[in-house]
Amino acid sequence: MSKHLFDALFEPQHIIVIGASERPHSLGERVLSALLSAPFQGKITPVNLRHKSVGGLKAYPNLNRISEAADVADVALILTPVASYEALFKACHKKQIRHVVLVQDWENQSADALPQAQAAIQGAARLGLHITACTPAAIQVPANGLNSGIYPVRLGAGNVAVISWHAATGAGILSVLSRAKLGLSRHISLQPGLGQTCSAELLDALD
Repeated sequence: MSKHLFDALFEPQHIIVIGASERPHSLGERVLSALLSAPFQGKITPVNLRHKSVGGLKAYPNLNRISEAADVADVALILTPVASYEALFKACHKKQIRHVVLVQDWENQSADALPQAQAAIQGAARLGLHITACTPAAIQVPANGLNSGIYPVRLGAGNVAVISWHAATGAGILSVLSRAKLGLSRHISLQPGLGQTCSAELLDALD
């Protein structure tokens, strides 16, 4: 794993939340609420087709309407349906956003969702994008106030890093750490067999 990818995943300076929402209990609402309720030190930009503001932040209808130039530490956090991935990956490429994190409730998708997502991800790789596919537990880094998952994280910064492959399992591990009064360095909940970030690369980067 390159240093830039490691930084983009765990120390992003700007998170563009595609599919941010205020619709109660939606993935877009739960993830944006988690980001805003944690003391994230970077910038958050919502993208929502229908609303000019989401969560009290100025929102944009699409990536092209965001005037700022992309930085190496920018991350696009995509919360929209799998059918939108191919077009969004092309938009990220045009905007020069190289790092994309997919957060999706994969367990409740249709049977063709994973093959469709994998095909889109393979196309994204040819565009030079790096795609990390996460479960709804996503990524947490207490040291910089990052929580991009749907579960509350009540852990302080510490020395324990966690890689999980199931949203509920990841949340359960964090609960155990909290009861043991241990701090968290990083947590990422990957969707097995999908995306370009694998656990072996992460273990090397965390070494």
